[in-house]
Amino acid sequence: MALQRVPNLIVSSFDALNSDNSVSTIDAAGESCAVIGYVALQNGNAASKTISSAGGKIYYRTNAITFANGSTAMSIGIQDVSATTGLEDNTFDVRAALVGGVDTVTANAFMAAAMTTGTKTIAHGDLIAIVFEMTARGGADSFTVDRLSPVSSFDMIPYGTGDTGTLSKNPLFPFAMIEFDDGTVGWILGTSIPNYGRAAISYNSGSTPDEYCVTFTPTFTCEIDAVGVDFSDLDPATDTVEVILYTDPLGTPVATVTMTPDSDQTNQAAAGYTNNMFFLTPTTLTAGVTYGIAIRPTTTGNVQIGYWDLLTGNDKIRRMGTWGDTLSLASRTNQTGAFSVVQTYYAPPLYLRISKLDDGLAPLGHITGARSIGTY
Repeated sequence: MALQRVPNLIVSSFDALNSDNSVSTIDAAGESCAVIGYVALQNGNAASKTISSAGGKIYYRTNAITFANGSTAMSIGIQDVSATTGLEDNTFDVRAALVGGVDTVTANAFMAAAMTTGTKTIAHGDLIAIVFEMTARGGADSFTVDRLSPVSSFDMIPYGTGDTGTLSKNPLFPFAMIEFDDGTVGWILGTSIPNYGRAAISYNSGSTPDEYCVTFTPTFTCEIDAVGVDFSDLDPATDTVEVILYTDPLGTPVATVTMTPDSDQTNQAAAGYTNNMFFLTPTTLTAGVTYGIAIRPTTTGNVQIGYWDLLTGNDKIRRMGTWGDTLSLASRTNQTGAFSVVQTYYAPPLYLRISKLDDGLAPLGHITGARSIGTY
């Protein structure tokens, strides 16, 4: 193994290509919204995946919603994309059929719609449309889907469509993730989870727990020289903390690097959504080993650590991110014992500045299976 320097590679827990969250309101028969783009499979191009009523689901997120009338029908599923128009073809290959007042759809929550009819086999890189369509409306029902928009440098694909009378393209697209029949997931390349459901925990040196840690397990060996988490509410007048890189935090924690940032060098003492980066001594992370970035207050003033609350049953949404199921928020008290995962459906932001990557080459003189060449 040889680690080779890379100039400036910052890896985040989730893609950051989307911003400006908005809502699509569907409140008439025939109205719809969709996201169109290329599918990224959890396991890459190793094998195609099938979604059907044998376990398939589509995850999405709602806003304020009324779905109570038994005459209201929603279809959530997958359609092909027309090569002529770039719009969905209006034929569901696989879908969930939801009925108002029968199927529970919660406002302001991540939801998973189980497929009820059809089947679709998808390969890594396939172009598809994930469509939300109201096929009938009863009473005052109104179905909402949270949407994202790309930042200005990513405004071609993925893209959204909407139909409030005429089906057309727009720059806003609903959040959607596919769970296939075998339990693996896929999503539209270039999308991420929406910035809804952000929450935070306040704690201090006298709390129980008094230390929170963002854990992850890299699948590649690398060197890092900076780390970051969602950390805020540090009062420079009264509060101090330690930022600690742990090895094996969920087993036998070892404080590999401990940093004590200067509390005066902070923007504000207010709580809020704040991502921080801290330089540390360059440290090698080994593939398959679990690490954690912890914030440990050493004074009694409250600080905050933030996360996305995906809500019960939506753990798999973490797989859209770099660290997959290994990303978690864990805690312990008085630096005693292993950290324990707080909730498997909490997804904390995590940032690593990777300074070197493993080039896969063995050092000279240590090449497995090679024979030395001498003088005969």
